[in-house]
Amino acid sequence: MAPSTQFRTPATGSGNVVSLPVKATTKIYGGSIVAINPAGDALPAADTAGLRVAGVAQGDVDNLAGAAGDEYVPCDRRAVEVDNSVGDPVTKADMFNPVFVEDDVTVNKSGGSNKIKAGVMIGLNADGSKVIVDFALASVAPDLAEESSS
Repeated sequence: MAPSTQFRTPATGSGNVVSLPVKATTKIYGGSIVAINPAGDALPAADTAGLRVAGVAQGDVDNLAGAAGDEYVPCDRRAVEVDNSVGDPVTKADMFNPVFVEDDVTVNKSGGSNKIKAGVMIGLNADGSKVIVDFALASVAPDLAEESSS
């Protein structure tokens, strides 16, 4: 294809919501953090090796009786409020730093054994029980383990 010689309007999507195939025998609850496994199937987020966070489920999806991809879950990748960890809480000092998956509704400061990035912390409610996470930044957030070893 030849290079552009004039303005052209690129075809784009909003990028805020992605619809992902759900893993076989899996139920995802609306409002929970969703991850994808190495096969590209959506499942509830966990501190499990190989998972990548996709966003927050916009509704319940029941694929318990289905094969992988029989159902799809719409995931919101924008900034969404989720629970803060009790044992390893995110604080206001962590603003604009990566936060990590503790379970499918909770993020923490340090990450579990697998350090699955949820996204970037962009806010905290008044009592610190909720964290606002920008899920779209999960894939570009700096890796704290790499930074500390440099």
